[in-house]
Amino acid sequence: MANKIVGRATAAIMLPLLGSFIAACSSAPAGEESRATEAEALKSAPVSIAKTTDGIQQASAPAGAKLIYRGGRVISNVQVVPVLYGSGTYISQVSSTSATAGASMFSFYRDITVSTYFDWLTEYNTTISGGTNQAIGHGTAVTTRQITPAASRNGTTITDASIQAELCAQLSAGTLPAPTHDAAGNNNTYYAIFFPKGKHISLGGTPSCQAGGFCAYHGTVASCGGKGEVYYGVHPDMSAGSGCDTGCGSNASTFSNQTSVASHELVEAVTDPEIGIATVIGPPLAWYDATNGEIGDICNAQLGTVSVGGFNYTVQKEFANRCGCIVTPPIVTPPAGACAHSVCATGGSLTSGCNSCVTSICSVDPFCCNTSWDSICVGEVSSICGPPYTNCAEP
Repeated sequence: MANKIVGRATAAIMLPLLGSFIAACSSAPAGEESRATEAEALKSAPVSIAKTTDGIQQASAPAGAKLIYRGGRVISNVQVVPVLYGSGTYISQVSSTSATAGASMFSFYRDITVSTYFDWLTEYNTTISGGTNQAIGHGTAVTTRQITPAASRNGTTITDASIQAELCAQLSAGTLPAPTHDAAGNNNTYYAIFFPKGKHISLGGTPSCQAGGFCAYHGTVASCGGKGEVYYGVHPDMSAGSGCDTGCGSNASTFSNQTSVASHELVEAVTDPEIGIATVIGPPLAWYDATNGEIGDICNAQLGTVSVGGFNYTVQKEFANRCGCIVTPPIVTPPAGACAHSVCATGGSLTSGCNSCVTSICSVDPFCCNTSWDSICVGEVSSICGPPYTNCAEP
């Protein structure tokens, strides 16, 4: 594993220690690419990529895990564009371009970005001192698009450099919709790229769906012509015989394994979209744990279910600093105790000292104890009080 900083980084889900699969990172051959895995590019910090333990659900996050804000952008309201990389055989749910034909990758992105799985990501807003002043909200998805890559970028093995170049070419040609932006001009669009059966991806010399390889990753194009920064995810085929079918998920359903991996990359892209151009533990990284990686890495291989849009989707748990590995935080309404009413309900003013949460809030917002306990006071419970009050103000 290379110890020096070598240009750009990406965040990858590595294959597990399972049968013949041995999770590891290999350094890029000299001169091959300027990109590297997250572990290689940021090693001097140092950093490691979390390895999956397929089929063995971790009980909790690693001890001491904590995402720290490093100064970079997040994605405010993600717009997901699912992309099919050329012709070939895809699992039916990946290749579906219909907005109404049952569960698909398109419906997954459409539904999951407006679900409770996304609601709690406000914990990672950057409306803080030194931040980019972004609030993470719900997202959208456009119907799946299929591109026709240049032959030189569509061999049996496709490098990350080729994927970047093809993405930029398709954007320039207008085949793919251009990135959208929030009110401050920050990029909102994430291109989730899927590959047909028989295609293999090389990320700095590290292979997809092979021993020591990866299941998926997300990255950043530093500049895509006049399109600026571009955020993307790479999803190799996971059908039977691909290698990723046995190394990247224990669910009997290929589609469920696909959505669990996709959820990992999507939420990482939302909370740390510029990792592909990071060279140190600092800007442009956003929310990052120097030991354990990104929001999905910390909870790697821990699965849950989100029911939304009439479907039940398998997702990976993500890491909340306040709650640990979760799909959605538990909604806790603590008892009123010595207070006139619960801190999670609006009402008359509460008396400072009736519990520690009220004391903390009234020290910074005296209105809550002097006039009334209004919706603003309730909204401050999650951000100021912490457990057991965490999330009581969420929908």
